[in-house]
Amino acid sequence: MLAASMWAGAGVLAHVVHDSRATPVLQALAVVIPANTLLLVPRIMLARRLDFRRVAVSDLGSEVAFTVVAIGMALIGFGHWSLVCAIVGRPVVRGALLWGPWRSLPMRRFGWRHCREVLSFGSFVMAHQMTTVFLANVDNIVVGRFLGSAALGQYTLAFQLGVVPGQRLCEVLGRVAFPSFAAVQNERKRLCRGFLRMMRVSFLLAAPLAFFIPLTARPLIQAMYGSQWLPAAAALQILAATAFFCAIDNAGLVLTAAGRPGWEFALAAFRAGAFLVIVAAYGVAHGIVGVAASLFLAGAFAAFAKVVLLDTLVGIAWHDLLRAVAPAVCAATIATMTGLVVARLSAPHGAWTLAYTIASVGLVYVAMVARGSFVSSSSIARLLEGAARPMWRAS
Repeated sequence: MLAASMWAGAGVLAHVVHDSRATPVLQALAVVIPANTLLLVPRIMLARRLDFRRVAVSDLGSEVAFTVVAIGMALIGFGHWSLVCAIVGRPVVRGALLWGPWRSLPMRRFGWRHCREVLSFGSFVMAHQMTTVFLANVDNIVVGRFLGSAALGQYTLAFQLGVVPGQRLCEVLGRVAFPSFAAVQNERKRLCRGFLRMMRVSFLLAAPLAFFIPLTARPLIQAMYGSQWLPAAAALQILAATAFFCAIDNAGLVLTAAGRPGWEFALAAFRAGAFLVIVAAYGVAHGIVGVAASLFLAGAFAAFAKVVLLDTLVGIAWHDLLRAVAPAVCAATIATMTGLVVARLSAPHGAWTLAYTIASVGLVYVAMVARGSFVSSSSIARLLEGAARPMWRAS
């Protein structure tokens, strides 16, 4: 139904972004929807078995196929159709690798009774996923509709560099964490301990993205893409900070694993609504920087609400969460300050300055995390907790 709707409505969607050339592209991409649907059953069955090796092999194989098809067809001269064919080919390769353990579709085991059993739970999960898809695309629609295709290209570059890496890292952690959380959903202490460990790892990965990319945004874009893309730098600096919210998004997995998927859907809907209100009142008038700031503020409000719900519904105290993420935040802060000093002492706007800055912040961050001096630093955690307590009580 979704694929047919996308095929039939391709012309309308192309009209929204003022580009009739998008019509055949959207119609070709409609095939991806049913192709991805065939991947759901084997992925879930492998996740329940905690067999992530086959899942990883299929993901890696599909990305390799995507890269080969996209670059190969682009070199031959197919233009944007090289990306279209690569996107369509990705689920085909992934499905061939995922369906290895199962030789046939489980159609003979279908029954309406099974559908009714999962609807009460699955309907909220599906609603959350649909809201997430809407939120992942609504900013592009706003930019393309009101700011033009050039601004959309700059915003897309900033989003790909600032948000997508954090999203991908947290998605990998979430795929492993959710079946583990579901297995211990009735053991709240183990569930809380597992969640705090996941958040500690998530922030160790997200903190460098949130701190280091804004530090090197302008020289990074100029070195990789050229000076014509520098207008995307300011939006990139804002969007990179949303890596923290990508890490906190995995907190919703605990709510779903604990049998409360409706709250995760409500949070996603709240985030989407907040973004629409902020971008309409403020964002569009300030270009892609305003849209990026709107996305940042909506993510901040949703993250705060999610932390409140975790404390209320699951019993994960906010100060425990603060202690879990404080080491990564402290290490990234000090590494960023080191990078600022290196950048100030080096020659301005040079390629070597970018290399020195990246190397310095990376080495300092890795050294501090490996040493573990901040992992056990309860004083810093208490300092952050003391600063947050008045705001928490006021709320």
